[in-house]
Amino acid sequence: MVELYSPTIATPATPSDGMIPSSPSLPNTLSESLRRWARMAGWPSALSAGMSVFTLLGLSLLYRQLPINEAGTLALLLSTSEILSLVSLIGLVTVVTRLYASAGPGVYDWVTDLARTAAYSLPILFLGSIAFVLVYDLPTPMGIYFLGLTTVTSLLAAVFSMLNAEGYYAWSAFLIRIPNASLVLPGLAGLLAISRVRLDGVLAVLLVATLLALALGTYLLRRFLSRGTLRLTRRQRFEGLAFTAMAFADLLPEQGLISVAGRILPVSQVAAFAAVAVLAQPFRLLRGVLGMILAPDLVRYRRPSYRKLLAGVWGLGLACGIAIAILGPPIASRLYDGRYQDAVAWIPYLAMAGVLLLGGMTPRIDLSVRAPFQYVNRFAAGYLASVVFALILSLAGMRASGAAFLPAAVVLLQATACAVSYAFWWRFRHRETAGQPPNSKP
Repeated sequence: MVELYSPTIATPATPSDGMIPSSPSLPNTLSESLRRWARMAGWPSALSAGMSVFTLLGLSLLYRQLPINEAGTLALLLSTSEILSLVSLIGLVTVVTRLYASAGPGVYDWVTDLARTAAYSLPILFLGSIAFVLVYDLPTPMGIYFLGLTTVTSLLAAVFSMLNAEGYYAWSAFLIRIPNASLVLPGLAGLLAISRVRLDGVLAVLLVATLLALALGTYLLRRFLSRGTLRLTRRQRFEGLAFTAMAFADLLPEQGLISVAGRILPVSQVAAFAAVAVLAQPFRLLRGVLGMILAPDLVRYRRPSYRKLLAGVWGLGLACGIAIAILGPPIASRLYDGRYQDAVAWIPYLAMAGVLLLGGMTPRIDLSVRAPFQYVNRFAAGYLASVVFALILSLAGMRASGAAFLPAAVVLLQATACAVSYAFWWRFRHRETAGQPPNSKP
């Protein structure tokens, strides 16, 4: 599925050394643990899962029915718009989560903050839209559409973060996923022969759904949040850059790779990669749901050992990876009616990348919510630089080997992200167990 990345980042309640103090004990039995996790997930997880299933179904149907060149253009537009919308927010989602949640309802002037978000984002979105048209040699109307879509998407993400910070988790989980879940409508219309599916109609549905989600979100803000007097400062907005860097790096193994591939490979091969990549999206769904649970859980309950947690996450990932590697190829052949048959062989590689995606989730989240901010900044810089370097190597591989290098590139990018996360996390844990902050000298 392709949707704006919205990580659940908790604010560590840190003392002067930035380490988490003692916390309540963990539940002793498996049933108690499962009940606690179910309470934390609740409706937000159910809504996220349901909306994500609609997105997966919609994209699958569209990649089956759209002309291949239009399917490739859709993949490029969705991936690039997600990256640009994230960059234009400059870490706002995390900043709002931290400040709005700690201050309580009715303290911040959300109307002014939303208007200033548009003012900060528009120059970045305008330049990005020009680059989108020039890099991919697209017509000017597509650039205008791209600017409108990314602008509305950025504002929707800001509204999502404000509702989420005030505890309206179900509403925020629903709103942020409305646009891409709406893609099931043109997909079903084509499947039921109600109308012929073309890219213009799909883009119209996507933009209208995003506008409706933004309108609903604004209405909910007016209903649930009174307008306070405090406003986000420029300095506060830029404090979220470290988390933006991590979120941006998380997009590179799929959205970033599609964006790069669209510049050097035929659009039909981009469409093939995006079509089979849809079948590996359950990994991202699992990461989103587990991340929403793990972030507050890792803050509240300090663990002397992470062995059971890591074994559980890796075990779940391996089970899903084996299932997708075995079942994915026949499902893809039947789903797309042999349309992307050459790309079916890539699915086991995508499954392997999905296992690495889930496996690297725990250390990254633990660092984000519990490590001192100085160490988080260092991790974010190293994490982003490493994944970008892997993307450059992938670009070189695609120039040399063409689309055949795409599946290897996905594994390379996810393996790099996973390795860097564990390298920083192991150092953090070593210093933590020794009673030293991770930035101290040996």
